[in-house]
Amino acid sequence: MSIGTSKKFAIAAGALSAAVASSASAAVIEFSYSGITSGQWLNGTYSGQSFTNKAFTITLSSLTELVTALPNGMGYKTNTSGAIVTIADYGSFAVTSETAVWVGNTL
Repeated sequence: MSIGTSKKFAIAAGALSAAVASSASAAVIEFSYSGITSGQWLNGTYSGQSFTNKAFTITLSSLTELVTALPNGMGYKTNTSGAIVTIADYGSFAVTSETAVWVGNTL
């Protein structure tokens, strides 16, 4: 191994260890929203059916490294890779498109 090659190897090894160290510090954040809802299914298996006063839960997760600050200290935003929506008597459904969560600092 030449000196030039060993320098490149050392730089690559150093960059890899830095990447591993930074990803190891990321933590999973879980968000959960729940309540009572009423509405009507717009499409799919239950299309056209109404539901009234059903408990629901929306669960999402992200990584701490994806959190960004909103302008003027208004709060924070993070992207998620989807969500799980559960509605009583109907079951759970996966949202497979990217979603986002905003957390505000003011009322």
